[in-house]
Amino acid sequence: MKTIVKMLNYLVFCVVEWLFKILFDRKYITLKARLVYLSDQVERIVVMGRNRSITLQSNRPMLENKGLKNKRIHWKIIEGTLHNIRVLQSIIQTLERHLKNNGPVPPPAP
Repeated sequence: MKTIVKMLNYLVFCVVEWLFKILFDRKYITLKARLVYLSDQVERIVVMGRNRSITLQSNRPMLENKGLKNKRIHWKIIEGTLHNIRVLQSIIQTLERHLKNNGPVPPPAP
């Protein structure tokens, strides 16, 4: 996992990136995920492949803040298109596993 912190006119912007693999058509595909937006209610993650990218939004921060750890996370495609539902399910499952194992996003450095 790689964290990039930039200081822009009193605004601290933290970008978290990581690589993950999914199985598709008996082949492993390496994808890159980047957390681009995080608030108390939603988070947005851009998933990039070789020639395509999609932006997914989830309500995971809101569920964690309310202590609803057994409630299912709602995912929505904000930008881009994906025609294969199994690939989308695999991406979401892998993202959830990564976010659960690695905990919350590290705070930005001052």
